[in-house]
Amino acid sequence: MLKSLFIVFVVPILLFQQDNFKTERALIKSSKNDSLIIDAYLKIIKGFSPNQTDSINNYFNKASQYATDKKYDKGINLVKATRGNYLVKHGQLSMAETFLTDVVNTTNEKKLKADALNTLSMLYGKKGNYDLGMKSAFNALKLYEE
Repeated sequence: MLKSLFIVFVVPILLFQQDNFKTERALIKSSKNDSLIIDAYLKIIKGFSPNQTDSINNYFNKASQYATDKKYDKGINLVKATRGNYLVKHGQLSMAETFLTDVVNTTNEKKLKADALNTLSMLYGKKGNYDLGMKSAFNALKLYEE
């Protein structure tokens, strides 16, 4: 009886317990490498459940502020692209479009630009603008092939 109660109540808690990201938080505090710090912020963001929007937005803002303060352009665009992807998944298409088009217009990283264009193609499809969606998809494909 006691064994079955343990399995029913304790095992799910242990299996599905959210990581508290001690390693990433320590890295953010101690590292001097901007790329590692932005990656740590993004890993924390991806670890939250989708309904924890306040925490997610808080960490997006922290990552964006850090990249801006350090004048780390790649980090700024990476945070914007990740935020755009997140917003598309949650149906906030207009705001997502703003972030993603900004990435397309400002980044020199081909893969990041292609990823943003690919996400924009899905966004335009959701909005019903299939011509623009196809154009974005083809532009992303061109960049992936280079």
